[in-house]
Amino acid sequence: MKDTPVNAVPYLTPCRTGADSLAAAGIPDAALDARILMEHVTGWNNARFFLHQADPMPEEERRSYEDLIRRRAERIPLQHLIGEAWFMGLPFRVDSRVLIPRQDTETLVEAVLQWQKTNGRKNQTLLDLCTGSGCIAISLAKLGSFSRVTGLDISEDALAVAEENRRRTTGGTGILGRLFTRRGRCPDRSCAEKQMGLGRL
Repeated sequence: MKDTPVNAVPYLTPCRTGADSLAAAGIPDAALDARILMEHVTGWNNARFFLHQADPMPEEERRSYEDLIRRRAERIPLQHLIGEAWFMGLPFRVDSRVLIPRQDTETLVEAVLQWQKTNGRKNQTLLDLCTGSGCIAISLAKLGSFSRVTGLDISEDALAVAEENRRRTTGGTGILGRLFTRRGRCPDRSCAEKQMGLGRL
């Protein structure tokens, strides 16, 4: 049971105060960010927050929330604070080791999928250089029909995040069971082809 002191404030109060603090710091969509951080701390969705916004907020949760608000006001990305970003309808783990997936990059993935649907040949392989969080490689492996998809990166830290995303997205089965490689130091295409056993891309 959570320790809730008698003088605890309702959940709505820190949420409003947090939104005001973020707005004062010049954070765009301050109210939305404050609500997302509240949902992250509580584990609630928007509907549950609405039902319980007048309930007293435990001190431990309030301190955690205020710390997140402070860090967001310092311009730490929201996705890094909550540890997650959505891309192509899939949740991806992100932190300071990788860049945050951008919505405009979804256009690239959609273009590749459309190209494969229109012009694709059988037994196609795909190489995602500088894979980072793995969002592009995982999305194409999951939504496309490639015979093999490989993600490549020189950063061991980034590959650790990508591997975690592979496991959480698919359980490591099928084509995604062998998605990422730690043989990442390829200065040109011929090196990548040699290391990965690829022919024409």
